[in-house]
Amino acid sequence: IRESGFGIYPNPISESINVFVDRDYTQFSCFDLNGKEVLREDLKPGKNAIIHDLPNGSYLIRLSGNEKTETTQVIINNL
Repeated sequence: IRESGFGIYPNPISESINVFVDRDYTQFSCFDLNGKEVLREDLKPGKNAIIHDLPNGSYLIRLSGNEKTETTQVIINNL
């Protein structure tokens, strides 16, 4: 977990998105580059493996909760 309290790997992503969070983050949201939410999951502290069926492309991941929000870009590259 980085200083910010979260980590997302691998990037690029294939089958699942591994999200490590501290207790400050409770919600995972994934958006396409048009701003449409394409995936949402509740998070628990520690490791969360999020299985997806998203097509290849770039996405924005937003982690939120307890008055904190972080956004990062990831690439989906299904093999």
